[in-house]
Amino acid sequence: MNRRKTVLPLLLAIAALSLLALYLPGDALGATVMIDDESMTATPGEPRHSDTIDVSVDIIFVDAQPVEDGIILEYSLCTENACELPSTKVMTDNGDGSFSATVGPFPGKNAMNEDYIDVRLLVKVTYTPVSGGEEATVQGEQLELYFNTTSVDDDDIDDDTQDDDSGDDDDDSPFGLEIVFAGIVLSTAYIAYRKRN
Repeated sequence: MNRRKTVLPLLLAIAALSLLALYLPGDALGATVMIDDESMTATPGEPRHSDTIDVSVDIIFVDAQPVEDGIILEYSLCTENACELPSTKVMTDNGDGSFSATVGPFPGKNAMNEDYIDVRLLVKVTYTPVSGGEEATVQGEQLELYFNTTSVDDDDIDDDTQDDDSGDDDDDSPFGLEIVFAGIVLSTAYIAYRKRN
C-alpha cells in the first residue's frame, strides 16, 4: 500500500513535466542563444548618409541552432519625430562565432522632406533546440548611430577653398611674371637708349 502511495505521485510528476515541456520555449529545455552586445561593432561610428555601415556581433549557441536565414539585422531610419518601419538584412556567418552584415547607403530625407538624423540597429536570432522543439527568438540591445552631417559641409568648404587657391595660383602663374619682367627690362633699355642719344 505504501508503495502505491509513493509511485502514484512520481508518475503524476513525470506526466506533468512531460506536458509542461510541450509548452515551454526552446531555451527552457536547455537550448540557449546569447547575443554578445558588448562585441557588437558598427563601422563607421558616425556615418554619412552616403556611407555603408559594416555591423559585426558575436553570438553564442548552446544546444541550439539558428533556423535558415534566422540571424537578422534590423535597421530603422529616424527623424526627430519618428522612426520608419525597420528594414532587415540577413547576417553572414563568419565561421568563428561572429556574424556580419552591411547596410546602406541611406537617403537623407523621408517622403515628408524631414532629415534622417540617426539609424537604429538591432540583431534578432530565431533558433530551435538541437534536440528538437519549437522555434524561439531572442534579440540584442539596440545600437543607435547619429549621422554625421557636419563633415559633409566641412568638405564642401575645403573644396571651395582649394578651388579658390587654385584660382590664385593661375593668377600668379610664372608666365604672368615673365611678361611683367620683360616689360620692365624693355622699359629700362628704352630709357637708357634715349639718354645715350
